[in-house]
Amino acid sequence: MRSPGEFSRRQIITMALGGIALPPAIMRSEARKPPEAQAVCDRMVEMDKWRTDTLRGYSGMRLYTLSYGGSRNPAEMLVSVEYAYPGRKTFHVVSQKNSGVVQERIFRRVMDAELAATRDEIRDSARITPRNYDFAVVGADNLDSRPAYVLRLIPKRKQWFLVDGKIWVDKADAAVTRIDGEVATGSFWVRTAHMVQCYARIGPYWLVSSSQNSANVRFLGEAHLNIEYFDYRLRSPEVPEN
Repeated sequence: MRSPGEFSRRQIITMALGGIALPPAIMRSEARKPPEAQAVCDRMVEMDKWRTDTLRGYSGMRLYTLSYGGSRNPAEMLVSVEYAYPGRKTFHVVSQKNSGVVQERIFRRVMDAELAATRDEIRDSARITPRNYDFAVVGADNLDSRPAYVLRLIPKRKQWFLVDGKIWVDKADAAVTRIDGEVATGSFWVRTAHMVQCYARIGPYWLVSSSQNSANVRFLGEAHLNIEYFDYRLRSPEVPEN
């Protein structure tokens, strides 16, 4: 048995070559360290461009559900959506339930905001890219049994659509699969807003599957707007699975 401070031959050779041999447990810990945020972001931006360039269009359904002020009968609106490259969207209201003038106006404003976000100047300024955000890898997680990096998302400026929170980035596809944070509203009426948005893999693409939004609205109190996205049908050229 070696006394404390005595080195093995392997350790002496390693030190002579300019390094110190690390115990296996430390080596495994080092190997598990997440990559630098820049590397994750570079691949995320690259794959986002690929998806934008190859996804030519889709159709789908949305179910909007709104409740506020302790209402027991939430308003609902079922909407069909058509998207065509490079950013054209059309909405068609299929049905409504418990929807009065105020609720319908809110639903319409949500759709109008999404249409506005498709315009080039707004879309580019709201994308999750290093141009609009600072990033930091803060850990790793599994979403639906798929490994993902967890990144801190810090907006570079106060602007409508930008989120201060976290994102989950699928390790295999380099796609955002979850967003959780505070949303800049730029509205006098909405004091604070929190969003949790999840994505599902449809073919080779990740598209929004649900969005849960909570806001403190002046004169109305706490409001909750949930959106379910379903029945996606892709209209894109044949592309290989990533």
